[in-house]
Amino acid sequence: MDAVDARGRHVPTANLDVTFALSGGAIIGLGNGDPVSHEAEQGNRRRLFNGLAQVIVRAGGGGAGTVKLSASAAGLRPAISIVRRLATPARPFVAPDRMTLTVQDWRQSPAATVRPSPGIVLADNDMNSWLYVRAGEIQPPQGIGRWTVLRAKLTPHRGTRERGGTIVFKDLVGRGEIWIDGKRAATKPDFAAATLRVAFPPGPGERIVTLLLESDGTVASGLGGLVFVED
Repeated sequence: MDAVDARGRHVPTANLDVTFALSGGAIIGLGNGDPVSHEAEQGNRRRLFNGLAQVIVRAGGGGAGTVKLSASAAGLRPAISIVRRLATPARPFVAPDRMTLTVQDWRQSPAATVRPSPGIVLADNDMNSWLYVRAGEIQPPQGIGRWTVLRAKLTPHRGTRERGGTIVFKDLVGRGEIWIDGKRAATKPDFAAATLRVAFPPGPGERIVTLLLESDGTVASGLGGLVFVED
């Protein structure tokens, strides 16, 4: 929007209130370049600043047509701008993929000869008895027992927190159970490596995933592949 005189010359002193009207679309923003202006950036009115103002419009749907914008101010002739709206096919796009969160930092308990409780508590200052392990790197057990507990903490993406998701264990070795926030979520009946997909319930904040695994006595149990949560 540019205020001009009868000869088409820009008039920088025309700081007038302008009212806009639009058909065939919607006004989605207003501006004038004034760095100290407190006027609303939505609506249909804007004061000129040094004779200038800006209107941002969005064409409506429904195929071909016209978008008509008019501007009026006291003491000035109204102005009208008409833009043809063409019917065009939608642009090609790549559908969004699922958001995933890799669960990488795990703690592994010492081996036990009898089935331990999956709710076993690790002291906050315990930096030695439980190993730090990474998914995809199976560590031999500490001791002669066949049972181990693996645990990780994670804060899922917003979609998982609100709607739930799926936690995927690639090449999980050993038989046992998967627990999420103290509740058993799935069991694995075989010792051989297998990929498990387990429902991950919605919930806020930090979550705790615990694996209770038993080896077959010849091959160490553990995380043979990546673990990740899908929204």
